[in-house]
Amino acid sequence: MSDRKGLLRITGKGRKVREVPVNSETRKYLKEYLKVKPNSPYLFVSQKGGKMERSTIFRIIKKYAALAGIEKPVHPHTLRHTFAQTLIDSGVDIFTVQHLLGHEDITTTQRYHRPKK
Repeated sequence: MSDRKGLLRITGKGRKVREVPVNSETRKYLKEYLKVKPNSPYLFVSQKGGKMERSTIFRIIKKYAALAGIEKPVHPHTLRHTFAQTLIDSGVDIFTVQHLLGHEDITTTQRYHRPKK
């Protein structure tokens, strides 16, 4: 977690670091999780304490999507796209969404922009 309250520091692809806001309930659960998690630089760890593989994350998401009754294919990136689209639909400006997603080029983020009907 970040030194700044309400922000989570994330190291993403290409070792890019950014801070994203998290609500108080999420912070509470993260703090509890971090107390029992093995000492690791990774938030999500395997049963052996190493980095959780992408395929494992995919299986977990697929499992819980099925339990939720979601019939469409759901992938880890689906969550990222849903997050971005929800922000855009809620009126969050495109530059904030760009920052939260860690996009270097605004055109990558602009694909989420849909004109209001």
